[in-house]
Amino acid sequence: MRRSLNWTRFAGQVQKDLKLWLACVGILGFFRLCLILLFRDQLEEGTRPAEVLVALANGARFDSHTAGIAVIPLVLLSFACLRFDLERVADRVRVAVGVGFFALTSALGRIDIGYFREFHDQFNSFVLAVLFDDRSAILTTISKEYSLVREALVGAAWMVAGGALVAWWLRSPFRRPGPLSLVARSSAAKLLLVAIVVFSCTVAARGSVGRRPVEKKDAAISSDSFLNKVMLDPYTALRYAWITHRRLSGSRGLESFLPDEDIAAAARRVAVTAGPLADLDDALARDAAGPKGAVPRHLFLVLMESLDSWPMMERYASLGLVENLKTMAGDGIWIRNFLPDSDGTMKSFSTIITGLADAGLMTNYQPTARQPYPSSLAAIFSRLGYRTRFFYSGFASRERIGPFAADQGFEEVYCGGDIGGWAQGNEWGVDDEYLYRFVLETVRDDRPSFNLILTASNHPPYDVDIYGKGFPLRELPEAFSRGNA
Repeated sequence: MRRSLNWTRFAGQVQKDLKLWLACVGILGFFRLCLILLFRDQLEEGTRPAEVLVALANGARFDSHTAGIAVIPLVLLSFACLRFDLERVADRVRVAVGVGFFALTSALGRIDIGYFREFHDQFNSFVLAVLFDDRSAILTTISKEYSLVREALVGAAWMVAGGALVAWWLRSPFRRPGPLSLVARSSAAKLLLVAIVVFSCTVAARGSVGRRPVEKKDAAISSDSFLNKVMLDPYTALRYAWITHRRLSGSRGLESFLPDEDIAAAARRVAVTAGPLADLDDALARDAAGPKGAVPRHLFLVLMESLDSWPMMERYASLGLVENLKTMAGDGIWIRNFLPDSDGTMKSFSTIITGLADAGLMTNYQPTARQPYPSSLAAIFSRLGYRTRFFYSGFASRERIGPFAADQGFEEVYCGGDIGGWAQGNEWGVDDEYLYRFVLETVRDDRPSFNLILTASNHPPYDVDIYGKGFPLRELPEAFSRGNA
């Protein structure tokens, strides 16, 4: 009788484990569905409902993997119930895991939705920039952009209601274990039950019944790039983001781009000259085409936060958004077809001043960046006889941007603490008008200069009083209304 009771306990507990797995898969699938519904305008034209269903089904494989990892410890506890009376302990732990998973996934899913709205992707290696960026400024911006009180109240109500539902769902098995005690009367039945449980756990945790577990590459099965982006669950997306970051920043990161690690052969492939290469400088050397013009005395390169090129297009000329910028473009050099090297300010900035393409390495934190690279912009202009200056309206300590600029050869580095005007700025820096005023007061004519200016006003929370400063456009003309755009 005692042995029968043990198998009865086990049969009841594994049913509850199955319910926990279903709950975890369900909440992950719910947030994937939310992403698809909220950002359905990003679906490519011609994508059929059947493709969406396939994406949801394929995404469930990743959900199964994540849920399986959460449930396996409970399954082991259920096996322990074969020998010991641990039902109360197992029930309490299971409810705690279920409610905790629901709460954590809800919070992570909400953040994922906001992240997708901003970056058009789920968590990727860029999300790890928060480890290096000014976290205080980020949190302050979030608090201004979103109603945190409302978010907290809605989130708390959601978690309380959802947590209660999960606890109720896990309270009892699908079928009372009394009749299942018949399993204890047959050794074959016992072995079959154990085999089914072990097999099910293995398949669930692998997300696959094939030779290998589900992997990131399995997310790209759709011809619709948007659907491919939403197939990962937030946990899996974060895990791959961390793996990518560690691989690229590790000592063997070169293998990610150059498996044979033969730098000389790679240099030869990209070199313009057919002659011998003494070093990488020879491979990267370029001669500017065209006639030589008058040597400019002062050069200004303005890197404007989050600036898009569409306001410069003729179609939007009637809006009068960037008239001064158009004047600067007419008097200077304007490259119409231009793409940034990254979707983040610091990575794009690093590429511009170092001349090195972004490889996900956070160049500004690399030990090798403590001295100018041969391709560094400031070092090149210094060799040409220019005084080099860097102006930034934010904190010099933000991602060590001030020291990084100095390390890369800028003779003078000015940041928000030098500029003043903090009463008119925000957590990201002083307003641009004070930055430009400081530039004009600082640049002297005693020596030719190259000046790199990094702005910050065109950045959330967008709190510059543009109308108080005379911006005339109050509403979009009829030609740019939703129906006519």
